[in-house]
Amino acid sequence: MRATVTKLELNHDGFSALMSSSAAQEMVKDAAQRVASKAGNGFKTGTVRQMGFGRGRVGCTVYAATKAAREAESNNKALSRAVGGGI
Repeated sequence: MRATVTKLELNHDGFSALMSSSAAQEMVKDAAQRVASKAGNGFKTGTVRQMGFGRGRVGCTVYAATKAAREAESNNKALSRAVGGGI
């Protein structure tokens, strides 16, 4: 029996529009806020914006805004663990 070959043609413009839509921006913002909250006090989110890669898809940063938060990341990897990359 022979395998069937299927050709997939992507709609790049549609995908780009979807990845930069207001719904995508809200999802990214919510995800960043969950990470900041899970990391603990002193972690903040940046502005949702178009990233410099990925055909205009949106992204958001989470950063340590206080000395205590920077120390929590340095000593305990609080932000790294909140993202899921913790040891």
